[in-house]
Amino acid sequence: MLTLCALLTPFVGSAQPMTFAEHCTVLAAELAAWKATHDNRTAQLKSLEIQVSEHLHSLTQQLNQAQSASQKLLGQKQALEVRLADLENQRKRLADKRNQILQTLEGLEQSLEGRRASLPEPLAAQLLPPLAGQNEHNLPARVQRLQNSFQLCANFAQKQPVVHHTTLGGPDGALRDTTIVYLGLDVAFAIQEQNAAVGTPSANGWNWNWNHSWTENFRKASNIIAGSVRPSLLTLPIPTANGGQR
Repeated sequence: MLTLCALLTPFVGSAQPMTFAEHCTVLAAELAAWKATHDNRTAQLKSLEIQVSEHLHSLTQQLNQAQSASQKLLGQKQALEVRLADLENQRKRLADKRNQILQTLEGLEQSLEGRRASLPEPLAAQLLPPLAGQNEHNLPARVQRLQNSFQLCANFAQKQPVVHHTTLGGPDGALRDTTIVYLGLDVAFAIQEQNAAVGTPSANGWNWNWNHSWTENFRKASNIIAGSVRPSLLTLPIPTANGGQR
């Protein structure tokens, strides 16, 4: 080191040469300054490393949470897609069922309307015509109306005598005041002043089989039903399924 100091002396010029101790002091100061800077930078880097590590850890947690949420949402999406497909299938089944109900309803309405002429006159007067239209709003009302009509028919079919006053063409075709006693849906007795008839329904209306000899018994039967005379045993012709009478 002495030799180095001696060699440096000519380059110093007129300045006073540094002693070895002074030079060492300067170097020590520079080294201390460098060490302080180094330690400060090291501390900053360490702090930055900790911050970056914590931030990375936080980002990792957020990423894991996001992935978990994404998987959860994906599962919910798939479940909703399955549910939606199931609801669509149910909608199609309900639409098919509705169409079946509508076809059945229309068939029953047409059948009942087709039989209107063959129904007893007082019953036919009570039956409302079918509601028009095929939309979703009036379908329940149509079903209810048809059910009411069938209930009226069922009640009338109990074969409880129903007395009805009307005008009817007699055996000569002339219209006359007539009392008709209906026994259910399939048999009726017509009583005019001089004639009586047994009636049976057909597709075009009621067929009347006139017979003058039945008049007295039929009139008695009508009066008994009305309560104007005391009950008594009467013989009345009842049509049979094969077209005869009993």
